[in-house]
Amino acid sequence: MNRNGKAVTGIILAVVIIAAAAVAGFIYYNKTKPKPWTCPEGRFSVAFSGDHRITTMFNNKIYNAMIPVYCITQTNDDGYCYKAKYWDFPAQWLQTAGNENLMKTMTQVVLMEDQGSVTSTTDAVYSGYPCKELVIQCGTNECAWVRMFLVNGRSYAVIVTGSGSELSSDGRKFLDSFKIN
Repeated sequence: MNRNGKAVTGIILAVVIIAAAAVAGFIYYNKTKPKPWTCPEGRFSVAFSGDHRITTMFNNKIYNAMIPVYCITQTNDDGYCYKAKYWDFPAQWLQTAGNENLMKTMTQVVLMEDQGSVTSTTDAVYSGYPCKELVIQCGTNECAWVRMFLVNGRSYAVIVTGSGSELSSDGRKFLDSFKIN
């Protein structure tokens, strides 16, 4: 093979390697790119970065009332778990309890699953709605970061759990992706 043939072969090989890397990057990006999920009623959306599963927990007894709690969960290979939960308070509770009492009840519901102790609480506003942010210490090296909203009688909790004491950038993106429609 002459000098020109070797150069052409080298160029073709370089183009093939670059194309393969681009295809692999595209596949990885599409696999990990957050995908918006909207609840069936269209009341909220959140972006999961992979497959998720939907469960309904009917065994949540809150102040002697059985309230179905709907949970959308994704667990990643990175050890983090991403959840969006929602439930409706009974109408009579909304009429008699103030928002602060309902937020305390929401905290108890979150603590039923993500057992631990609340290490910080912050009042904030996201998407134009007031919310409460919690950091929960769950065990020796695991935390849960929670945003809770109460909008028109519906409770929302967006949760990231994982190891360490700092929220990952993916965890922050997940919490920030939550939108009330």
